Amino acid sequence: CLLLCGLLAWPLAGHLRQPGFQHDYSTARGQFATQILPDGSRIDLDSGSAVDVALYRDRRSVRLLRGQAMFHVHADAERPFEVVAGAATATVLGTHFSVRHVDSATQVSVAQGTVRVEGASGAPAAMLQAGDTVTVTPHGMQAPARVNAQAVGNWRTGRLDFEDATLAEALAEFERYGDTGLVLGDPALAGLRLNGSFDARLPAQFAAALPLALPVRLLRQDGKLHILAR
Repeated sequence: CLLLCGLLAWPLAGHLRQPGFQHDYSTARGQFATQILPDGSRIDLDSGSAVDVALYRDRRSVRLLRGQAMFHVHADAERPFEVVAGAATATVLGTHFSVRHVDSATQVSVAQGTVRVEGASGAPAAMLQAGDTVTVTPHGMQAPARVNAQAVGNWRTGRLDFEDATLAEALAEFERYGDTGLVLGDPALAGLRLNGSFDARLPAQFAAALPLALPVRLLRQDGKLHILAR
């Protein structure tokens, strides 16, 4: 009986290890996309992003290879939904949350529900609620911080929200959506801090706001708009 049971269990175990659905999705620079998965979950992909999706009988797995995605997870207590990005793993049963993976840093922000986030360093997992965000790098997990839960995933409407961001970070974020024509002419300005909400599709409006918020001036030269110290 033990031999027979083992022979019967082996195909079942193998079946559980094979995904019932598997697909890759990606967007080009400046492109957005929405994908509805067979389980009813939805993935909103940001500009220049890519995910691998595999749905199994006992779990749902997504690997965010690059960029940013908003996940609206259909509740299923029998199949946890797991997102792996860089050194971070976020696991939920049903919720709305955003994951951003750029360079080696991964940021998880929760709009609704509860998300369990683990890092690769073996540190204790963080349990995030709506309005919580945490950043994970290969070196460890930062302390969770608070954000506006209603603003999580604002990039889906083309908005870029900056809170105490450096000028260099803001420029790099705009470049993810297209060529801005903006050049940081003085490296000493890279660390200037700014706040605000801007349209990712209108970098010219962002540029026009810079001299009003920061000690900088703009100089058009060689078809580019150079940001210089004032």
